[in-house]
Amino acid sequence: MKAKDFQTKDVGGLKSWFEVNVGDDFQPTLAIVFSSLPDEIRTIGRYLQEHGVAVFGASSWGEFTRDGIELGSIALLLLDVPRDCFYLRLENLEGGDEEAVTRRVATEAQERFNNPVIMVLVSDLRTRGEAILETFEDVLGEDAELAGAGAGSTSVDAPSYVYTAGAVSSRGILTLVIDGDRVEMTSRAACGWKAVGAPRTITRSEGQWVYEIDGVPALDALLKYVGQEDMDLDDPVNWELEVNTLPLQLQRPNGDPIMRPALLYNKETRAVMCPGTMEEGAKVRFSIEPDSNVINFVLEDFKSIRDAAGDVDAVVYFSCWGRYNSLGPAMNREIREAGKLFGVPMVGLLSSGEMARVTGGKLEFNALTSCCVLLKEVNA
Repeated sequence: MKAKDFQTKDVGGLKSWFEVNVGDDFQPTLAIVFSSLPDEIRTIGRYLQEHGVAVFGASSWGEFTRDGIELGSIALLLLDVPRDCFYLRLENLEGGDEEAVTRRVATEAQERFNNPVIMVLVSDLRTRGEAILETFEDVLGEDAELAGAGAGSTSVDAPSYVYTAGAVSSRGILTLVIDGDRVEMTSRAACGWKAVGAPRTITRSEGQWVYEIDGVPALDALLKYVGQEDMDLDDPVNWELEVNTLPLQLQRPNGDPIMRPALLYNKETRAVMCPGTMEEGAKVRFSIEPDSNVINFVLEDFKSIRDAAGDVDAVVYFSCWGRYNSLGPAMNREIREAGKLFGVPMVGLLSSGEMARVTGGKLEFNALTSCCVLLKEVNA
């Protein structure tokens, strides 16, 4: 499988690149596209469709190739994978129907291929990523190879999108289903945030909302931990800078903990909302400020999966927008060093949640996490 990656500031750059790089020796059939230019999504899709290229795409907070992160650009990974070993499905979600829609998608995948492997993109922060993962596992088995991410946006108030060459959804699930007997897919999620203090107990919660930790209102507990009891909660920027970078670490019986930053808060109920279900009785720990070891941890973890996988053809990389917010320009070091580590074409986005297995754990809807997806054609 041949692969090429590139990044451009506009559709004109995409067209110029195609004229030079696509020809008899490289005829791509699939494009994985991430862009923080939402107004260009349909134009990108139409152009690629005109050239016979299927599109698996999402809006993003920022996008990248091996050369580093850009905001306000288009990043693409183009593959010449055989057309009969993959297909795309874009389904709109109405809210609350994640299980039914995912079951239909997973059942079709099982019927089409003996060994389906799947990449998933979802739009809208309200989409229940955990429900999607649990349903895929229920249909395909706990060992199902699956990875994905939540689409990004241009601001917290703006919609996010998933899209193919001919359709766009602001609340949907887009799946790339691949014949795993012909294209191997291996994925891993890693974070690196360090925890501090003894485990604490979620004593009252409902879904994603945590009301009490050790009997204390969750909002008050977090503000006290970061030393900001008098924070002006009318300005959400304060919350993003002071609290979002210090996630709750949800402890699991097996595997690394799962990051659960407090995305939203309610001043009246003193509750906080996390990106995933927070069950009563679950144990959490607080986090310390991230440093360069966060990046080193991810790169070391990804080196182990690269060594196990051997040579691969291409990499898709999902990294949480919160990592970029927390680590700033240092995130470019992670991306560039990961690109050198894998040594093949790579595309990625700054995402709103990452779906993959952490080391030693099960499929999870993660946050503040990087996820690598390795692709390799077999029996070519």
